[in-house]
Amino acid sequence: TISYFATKNAFHAVDYSDFENVDSNAVHKTGNETIADIKTFEASPIVPTPEPVDNSTKATTTAWVRTHTSNVVRLVAEQKATSANNYTWYRKYDNGWVEQGGIHHRGSAGDTVNLPIAMSNEYYELQLTAVNPAGINRYAYANTCTSTYFKCGTADDQSPNNDGDIRWYVCGYAAS
Repeated sequence: TISYFATKNAFHAVDYSDFENVDSNAVHKTGNETIADIKTFEASPIVPTPEPVDNSTKATTTAWVRTHTSNVVRLVAEQKATSANNYTWYRKYDNGWVEQGGIHHRGSAGDTVNLPIAMSNEYYELQLTAVNPAGINRYAYANTCTSTYFKCGTADDQSPNNDGDIRWYVCGYAAS
């Protein structure tokens, strides 16, 4: 492409074809473009700072990410429930919070459930659910709780100490 322009003292012709080849490898400051291949920068590129509720695909700075994710709790340890671990599972987070649970079989009175992750003390949330066979109104109960285990049992209308499975869930802060 050749362009012509005049100045006060001369008439000029500029051949832009040489610039077109060079320009295809340039990164432009404005406009929309797709940049192919690898580009090398002399300094770190400056990226916009999105609003906290921005769901776009804009780039962002490391500082913005650190500021807006500093309160995020991250999972640091996990065990999935399997037959090999008697269907016991847990999730431990970086702030010390832990969730754990499982199925305790043969829940006769005084049965002990050892917690896979020790709690900071004996004051934690404990939920028990008796697995009820058809026609039986069974419930689960706990009678002792420590930071490392609890004792539980099941009962129904006919028997205070019968055998039955118990689903259990514990949450709270783990011991350090």
